[in-house]
Amino acid sequence: MNTDQIRLFINICSLIRDEIALTYPSYVDTETSAPPFFPESQAEWISVCLGITTEQIDILWAVLRHTIWKMDDAVRQFESLADLFMESAFVSLFPPYRKCPRPECKDRRSEMRREHVRDAIVFTFERGIQWAKSVHLTCIGCHTNYRPTYYVPRVNVGKPRRHYYSKFPRYIQVDDHHYVETRVAHLWTQSMMISATAATSCAKIYEQTFARQLSDIEKHYFTKPKLPSALSRLPFSPRLRSDHVWTAFVVLALIRDARAHRRILHVPHTGEQRVRFDAAMQDRNLRTIAFGQHEIRHHCKACMRFYEETDESGTVIIKSCQPVVSDGLTIGHPCCKTFRCTIHLSKIRDHYCGECGKLYANKCAVETCNEVIMLTPETKRTCADEVHRQMEIQNVQRGQSLFVLTSRLTRQRISAPDFDAETDDDTLIWYEVDAQNRVTQRVNTRPVNVGVSDTDADRTDRQINPPNATCPSKTPKRQRILLARRRTACEVTLIRPCGIILQRGTMHGAEAVSNVLQMTKATFCVPGARKPEIFIYDTACEAKQQAMNLDDDWWDDVHMVVDPWHLVTKHKTTHEFCQKYCNPASFPELLREDGKGWWFNSSVAEQTNVWLGSYHSIVKEMLPIKYNFFLDEMIRLRNIDTIQTLKDRGRCPQYYPVEDDS
Repeated sequence: MNTDQIRLFINICSLIRDEIALTYPSYVDTETSAPPFFPESQAEWISVCLGITTEQIDILWAVLRHTIWKMDDAVRQFESLADLFMESAFVSLFPPYRKCPRPECKDRRSEMRREHVRDAIVFTFERGIQWAKSVHLTCIGCHTNYRPTYYVPRVNVGKPRRHYYSKFPRYIQVDDHHYVETRVAHLWTQSMMISATAATSCAKIYEQTFARQLSDIEKHYFTKPKLPSALSRLPFSPRLRSDHVWTAFVVLALIRDARAHRRILHVPHTGEQRVRFDAAMQDRNLRTIAFGQHEIRHHCKACMRFYEETDESGTVIIKSCQPVVSDGLTIGHPCCKTFRCTIHLSKIRDHYCGECGKLYANKCAVETCNEVIMLTPETKRTCADEVHRQMEIQNVQRGQSLFVLTSRLTRQRISAPDFDAETDDDTLIWYEVDAQNRVTQRVNTRPVNVGVSDTDADRTDRQINPPNATCPSKTPKRQRILLARRRTACEVTLIRPCGIILQRGTMHGAEAVSNVLQMTKATFCVPGARKPEIFIYDTACEAKQQAMNLDDDWWDDVHMVVDPWHLVTKHKTTHEFCQKYCNPASFPELLREDGKGWWFNSSVAEQTNVWLGSYHSIVKEMLPIKYNFFLDEMIRLRNIDTIQTLKDRGRCPQYYPVEDDS
């Protein structure tokens, strides 16, 4: 029996004193003195946990029972210990090594003693905001600087870089003097995934809950409790900011990604914090585009069906069917105002990319107009055309109206607003001009996104009701004046009927069907992916016609159908091609055995869009790199949650082998 076993025995007994007292009769006084004998029922599991005999437990109890009965339990002991450090650093942040582990170092045997100590703040899970000291050690042999979460090798040429340790960190550095416990960062990540909690809300919730002690809550019923006074003496703020939350989220996701691929995360050591992780995030974004989500090889009983089919000779053949559902969602990030320009903006408030800004920054804001801006007392963004000036004047007047201001105020007060609620960037506004050049403003506060042909996607003068409307006959977007920033058109997703999200793609100008086809083919050409037998899409009739005209046999064995809801409500019954090739009733494998329902959940994309759309208010002010990284990470986490749900329901989720060329 060693000292660790004795210490654990004392701590365990201090926590189960009430259980021990309940094993004695009521006439035994356990409030003022410890019971003479240790209960056998408690001794058995303590013996297993600590690896000691029941005889040793009896001896320990006989010697230590009076001390155990009067001492604070283990939890209160820890709290008392933490209170002793309120006037100094309670958490000590050290590098995980005392000797330099680098193979090229010439002095690996000596321990590092060159230290640099800095005050810090740690946002912990159990003890709230704590004063800490961060210790940096420098190797004498190779001059590598080791810090609590990363090390910085000395370089003679170029800029230094931070190399994060392969060991999973307990704390994540989010600023020069601020650290976040990894459990807290994980909590914020899950809050974002489950309830679309914004970073600002995460910081506020932490400050109102985790940063407060029970004694503070008891003493302050009508007043707001404050942070410990000792923290206010530090030369930097102890408050948690939203950028701390974002940095913790990004670093945690990047570290987990690097560990999953057996790599070391390294980022620039110098430069601004806001762009420090951009290259690492972009690297993962490109890998996600090239290889899809981890669940690209997924199949289960909820998304794959085996059925029997009889051929011409009468032989029964067992076949399988695993559809994929695609749909677009009207959310996006700011992009260059030039239609379909994919160059990233330098700053979030820019209207044009660097190249287009030189060409169009002084051009009229009306689409298709390339005239130079003529300033007047009432207009600032249009040319000398009186019609264009009236468009700008009406647009500004509408922005100043009480209706719009009230709508924006309502939107600001809710944490997860409806993704198609009215804002200055999202509302679709266009203008009609009659023969007398009178301008009439038209407003659509709920613009609908739908897959369109390449011809319609390229038109900037799209009408309200085109004369030769194809099936489906939905209202496309129209020409308009672009005073606000342009945003990407939509996000297109590929989803299995079980809810697993395989891929997501950003459409810049419009949901062109050709781009959806190209994205779908690229997704299912990665190693291990299985081509879908049926492609379910709300504009499948347009997609089918384009696929038949392509010189590509990849689509020859892929059926395209419109999901039942869109077919009934959005498509023409007189469109012969749509009803002949894209009616789901034509495919028995989609029907149940009784013929009264559908085997697969073809509305899964619409249901997923409700969840994905809840991030609209979070991502609408993000630049593309962070935007794509955040959404891909949310999808990855949601897939993990979906897999667990499928397991609980007995759907047996599995993976295709990578060497499978189907």
